[in-house]
Amino acid sequence: TAAISGGTPRGPVNTVAPAISGQFAVGERLTATPGTWTASGTPTFTFNWYRCDMSGANCLSIHGATGPAYTLVGRDVGATIGFASHANDPTGTVTAYSALVGPAAPAGAALAAMAPPAPVQPPPVQPWA
Repeated sequence: TAAISGGTPRGPVNTVAPAISGQFAVGERLTATPGTWTASGTPTFTFNWYRCDMSGANCLSIHGATGPAYTLVGRDVGATIGFASHANDPTGTVTAYSALVGPAAPAGAALAAMAPPAPVQPPPVQPWA
């Protein structure tokens, strides 16, 4: 959500949330899109991935995971994973969150196709896991 100062939105406006794709098993690479934004000029982006418990609570940033791709590791088994896209333009910076995905499966686990989870607004992310 954009900061408001004197009734004027500051920062880009997110019109389509970021999204994560990939297989949710250890060793697999997840990729994320930054979402769609309306901005004053072309926005620049920074990213971070975060790990939450199976219920989507107790989220922590994943140290060093600051690009649009992330490879699942053993610590991710049973966890849900989220992605944050921070868009910046001359008027400010705004963060948008993907829906959480997972829980992540162990390497080699048989994965079944299922409908994606309903979007959930994650709790605030605490710095570095």
